[in-house]
Amino acid sequence: MVKTLHFQLSSGYSNEKLTLYVGMNQHPLQAHTEATLQQAALSNRALALLPAESRKQFTHLAEVPNEHFPTDRLRRIRVTSPDDSSLDSLLPAGGLGGSTIASLSDKVVRQFDEQNQFEQQHFNV
Repeated sequence: MVKTLHFQLSSGYSNEKLTLYVGMNQHPLQAHTEATLQQAALSNRALALLPAESRKQFTHLAEVPNEHFPTDRLRRIRVTSPDDSSLDSLLPAGGLGGSTIASLSDKVVRQFDEQNQFEQQHFNV
């Protein structure tokens, strides 16, 4: 037996190869079509209750064997897309210079300080 999971992903993911991870198991996500949405409404009562326009917001589906969902513990699920960008494409021309390192580290330090201040204000740490 399998479970069919339906996802509402932003429109920017329509042509990417997406992967669903259920624990350590990988499953390809496939884009919904009008036909797969109609079929899903026949077998999924929640989808059947939605108006057709709302149902169109579901963009992808994946079929996962039942045994990938243990009944005695939680299982983490996540959707990933390929990371085609390399570090070089994220850096300014000329590579990772000292000023870039400084600005990145300053940003991290500021975020840490803000989080630390928040915790001290709200949790008396």
